[in-house]
Amino acid sequence: MKISDYQKNRIEMILHDCYSKTSELNLINYPNSLLDGGIGICLFNLMYEKSYSIKKETGLINLEKILEEKEVTNGSLCSGSAGILWLLSKIKLNNIVDFEDCLLQDLKDHCINSFIFEIQNENNDFLYGSFGILYSLIISNVLTDSELSLLVTELEKNRPITGIYKTNLKPSYRPEGINLHLAHGIASYIIVSCELFKLTKSEFVKDMIESHMDILVSNFKYGEKSIFPSEDGFKDRNIRNGWCYGDIGIGLAFYAAGKTLNKSYFIKKSIDIFRFTISKTTLKQSQIYDFSVCHGLMGNLLLYYKICNHILKESNSSIINVYLMKVIAFYNRYGVKSMDYKDIEGYCEKNGILLGYSGIGLVCLTLLEKQTFNWEEILLV
Repeated sequence: MKISDYQKNRIEMILHDCYSKTSELNLINYPNSLLDGGIGICLFNLMYEKSYSIKKETGLINLEKILEEKEVTNGSLCSGSAGILWLLSKIKLNNIVDFEDCLLQDLKDHCINSFIFEIQNENNDFLYGSFGILYSLIISNVLTDSELSLLVTELEKNRPITGIYKTNLKPSYRPEGINLHLAHGIASYIIVSCELFKLTKSEFVKDMIESHMDILVSNFKYGEKSIFPSEDGFKDRNIRNGWCYGDIGIGLAFYAAGKTLNKSYFIKKSIDIFRFTISKTTLKQSQIYDFSVCHGLMGNLLLYYKICNHILKESNSSIINVYLMKVIAFYNRYGVKSMDYKDIEGYCEKNGILLGYSGIGLVCLTLLEKQTFNWEEILLV
C-alpha cells in the first residue's frame, strides 16, 4: 500500500520532531544499549542524517564516542554486546563506516561467551537473555561453521527434559509458567530457531521449533479480545495487541515456522491470526494507548505495514490506513506531546527505540522508504 501525500507530509513532520528531540542529547548520560539507550538513539540519528544528507553526523560521532568511553557490561540484545554487534555489522556491511575487524571479533567473542553463560543459567529471554544473543549472532552474519556448531551443541546440552526452554518474565510469576509472546516468550524462540535452522538444517533445531509450536497450537482459541492468553494454559484471553505482547507477534511465529518447515497449516493459522487482530481497531479492543514501538500505535503500524505488504500481499491493507490516521489524528491534536510514553504514573518523554522518539522516528523512515538498511529485523519483523 502506498501512503498518500498528506500522510507522507504528516509522517515526515513527526520524523523531523523525533530528530530534533534526540540529536542534541548528551548520550554519555545514557546506557550504551540498542533498544533502550544511547546506541539506539545513535542508530536513528545516523539513519536520519544519511537519508537527508546531513553532514553533521551526530549519530556516527556519538556512536564512536560511546564505544570509546563506555564499557559493555552484559551480552544481551536489548542492552549489551549483542545489540552493538548487530548494529556495527550492519553499518560495515552497508559501507557507512568501516570498523576494524578486531572490534567485531571482540564483540562476537563476548556474545558467544554470554550466550553459553545465559543458556546454562536458563536465562533464555529474547530481549535480555540467550535467544536474543543467538539471534544477533545469526543475523550479523559473523559466525564460522565451527562457532555455529558450538551454539547448537550448547542449545542441545541445556535443553530441559520437557523440551521447552524456560521463559523468565511471566505475568503470573509461576516457576512452571510458559510465556507465549514475542518479547519474553516462546514466539521469539521459534522465530530465532527458524533462522538457525535455515543455516544448519539440524534435526535437533527442527524438533525445537515443532515442540514449541505444539504449545502455541494448543493455546489457539478465539476470545473476545485475543486468541492467545499470556501464558500456556491460561483461560483469560484479554491481551493487548502490541509488539511485545499480543496475537500479532505470535502470528509471526506461526508464519516463520510454516515457511521454514514448509507447513501450510501454520501459514494458514498465521493469516487467521493476522485477520483477527486486524478486526480489533478501537483503543478499547487493542488496548493501545501511546505511540511507542513496544506496545503502541507506531509499533502496530510497522507490523501491519510489513505484514500487509509481504505476507497478506495488501489484501487487508486498509488496516495500515486506519493506524496512519490514528497516528496523524493524535499528532494534529497534541503535536510532539502525542509521542510521550504512557507509564504507570502518566505520560513522559522517552528517547530510545522501544519506548521513545528514536523508535517512532525509525518507523517513520520505514514508512517513507528512507531507511538505510532493514533495521526492523532486530524486532523479528
